[in-house]
Amino acid sequence: MEERTILITTKTYPAISETYREIVCTAGILLDDNEQPIEWIRIYPIRFRYLEFDRRYPRWSIIRAKIEKNDKDSRPESYRVDDSSIEIIRKIATKNNWEERKSLVLPLQFRSIQDIQDQGKSLGIIKPKRILKFFFKEGNREWKPKQQAILAEPEAKQLNLLDLINNENPKEN
Repeated sequence: MEERTILITTKTYPAISETYREIVCTAGILLDDNEQPIEWIRIYPIRFRYLEFDRRYPRWSIIRAKIEKNDKDSRPESYRVDDSSIEIIRKIATKNNWEERKSLVLPLQFRSIQDIQDQGKSLGIIKPKRILKFFFKEGNREWKPKQQAILAEPEAKQLNLLDLINNENPKEN
């Protein structure tokens, strides 16, 4: 794994995984040593809620972390991260009409979705000439029973801390 600097731009809504429990996918921009943009990257999977509190990066923050190509994901921008290596460097503000954010994102702008695809990419931004339609479909905010079971399973296996403090064996109760 190589330690790199990354601007975090967005995180997905959590998804349930049988392997990792609850995970998110994070998109960001790989930065060079002078914090100049190199390319879009995806960091996946991340057990965000299970990160130590001081490693839970907000959007628009610059982090340092050890990452490596995710060989289980065929998309060229996909990386895995060593959760324990995440260090939040600083947050990018919105002052001066988002000047700093724009300076990091706009150099990586594509002309069109077709341009993104032609370059073999799966991440990118474009500036549409105009927006003709906007669709919104409200999703279900509740986990399905199978997903709830995956989330609850490890918790059911955990020992009760008070039982351990009192030297009681919870299996005997």
